[in-house]
Amino acid sequence: MRHEYNFCPNCATSLESLPVRDDGGFKMRLRCPACAWTHWNNPLPVLAAVIEMADRDGQVLLARNAAWPGRMFAYTTEELQDWHQNGTAVSQ
Repeated sequence: MRHEYNFCPNCATSLESLPVRDDGGFKMRLRCPACAWTHWNNPLPVLAAVIEMADRDGQVLLARNAAWPGRMFAYTTEELQDWHQNGTAVSQ
């Protein structure tokens, strides 16, 4: 089922096709000009994990992409190829 967004689900403002910085440069995406909510249109099933490093006083491992501006970091995610894979995806 595909759902087309016309209004922002956060503030009900009409969405506009605006350039958004992505890993590969700027891409046109539906975005709210009022609150900056972005419709990414990529509903992939993913698994997210927070990796605590016991050998480093409990620090958390974060990912960094060279294309991201400033000090932007993220937790690690993995696309699930199969819903039944979630038991082994974290160890991979």
